[in-house]
Amino acid sequence: MEITTEIEAEEVQPLIRSSINNGLINESLNVSIWQKAFDPSKKFYRFFSLIFICLLTTGPYFCYVLPGALEKEFEHDLDISTTQFTIFTSLYSWPNIILCFFGGFLIDRVLGVRLGTILFSCFVTIGQLMFAFGAFTKNIWLMYIGRFIFGLGGETVGVAQKAYCVTWFPSKELNLVFGFIASSALLGSSINQIVMNPIYDYINKFKSGYECLGVALFVASITAIGSTCCAFILSPLHKYRKRILRVSTKKLLVEEQIKLGQSLKFPVQVWLIMIICLVFYSATFPFISLGKVYFIKKYGSSSTSASLQQSLFFFGTVISSPIFGKIVDATGFNIFWVILSVLLALVSHVILLFSFINSFIPVIMMGISLSLLYASLWPMVSLIVPKNKLGTAYGLMQSFQNLGLAIFNITAGFLVENYGYFVLEIFYIYLCIIGLLSSIFLYFWDKLSGGHLNLSKEERCEVTLS
Repeated sequence: MEITTEIEAEEVQPLIRSSINNGLINESLNVSIWQKAFDPSKKFYRFFSLIFICLLTTGPYFCYVLPGALEKEFEHDLDISTTQFTIFTSLYSWPNIILCFFGGFLIDRVLGVRLGTILFSCFVTIGQLMFAFGAFTKNIWLMYIGRFIFGLGGETVGVAQKAYCVTWFPSKELNLVFGFIASSALLGSSINQIVMNPIYDYINKFKSGYECLGVALFVASITAIGSTCCAFILSPLHKYRKRILRVSTKKLLVEEQIKLGQSLKFPVQVWLIMIICLVFYSATFPFISLGKVYFIKKYGSSSTSASLQQSLFFFGTVISSPIFGKIVDATGFNIFWVILSVLLALVSHVILLFSFINSFIPVIMMGISLSLLYASLWPMVSLIVPKNKLGTAYGLMQSFQNLGLAIFNITAGFLVENYGYFVLEIFYIYLCIIGLLSSIFLYFWDKLSGGHLNLSKEERCEVTLS
């Protein structure tokens, strides 16, 4: 207890000390404007660094959706079948069912957040460059290897990003922060849908076939390189913060060494959160990827209008995520917001199935539900999991998400091909119902456990102070 008190006493010492000259405080003699602006204990330093934290996943998300944005060009220029094309996505999703968890464990116990972020960001860039070079030389196997290496880093960078957030920001700001990182990631996907086809068409004036595709992918690689640069920028910022605030990196002798098996011993609430994450993402993203044809067949939308509705989902989420993050921060009651978000997704699927109301309305509702869920669900993990296990927890959560997307993407394709969109929508409704029941069960379980997840803002502040 004495050691802990000493560490805490050091951490609460002010960064900037006034010098007393003849009994008068004269801060201006000792403190420069630069020091005041970049005081790690101040909000400005945190939110300035948040810019780079957010951009960590903008490049990976931009590059992740490249095959989908240029599907026809991939198949035509590389002379590959649709089955071969889908491997580009599978090589990203399937390995991450396992790798996200181990990546999170490595960040917690071996690499640390600084080195882990740099390492996995480099994987993203190297993999993307190999993917582009493989396309430029029409080497399909090199593209597969590059996509696999890209996948090794892509999702784990997201885990490191969340580890940065929960390390740097107090709980009262986390919902807003998670809203910002959701927006930045989806911004990469949204921009990709707008710019990649014009970029390809422009390059096609000078190059043709697989060489044109390769050059387009090299251009896209700039975003991955930019995100990796952000990882290198964050490293000294994080190191400076730890040094100035005297954040202790030494473990107390009484601290239990966490082993791999012990890292899976999470409270029941964490597993319920992961189930909600799995079914919710599986009921939204696969639908959006298949939604273009659905809008054309059911609503008679043009191809342009259907594409607009797809992009509206992403752009709406980009705009609304920080707003809902601020709302959740200001009110608390995270579980209630999660229940509302799942309910919105359920209602949007019911409207799509049983109504011919303007399809833009349920798509906007689905985008709002995603923003609300991201801002309220993901920060809850940090409220009940110790900081030295947060990387593992978020890695496992990402693994669950990838498991759902990998399985239910295939399931959705099978249902559409064999039974049509009506059965597919019923399937999505069942997933939303499972998510809704899990959310309600989470509320009661947390309440019986003396819960911290659904406190109001004022109650959470009181708990933190005590």
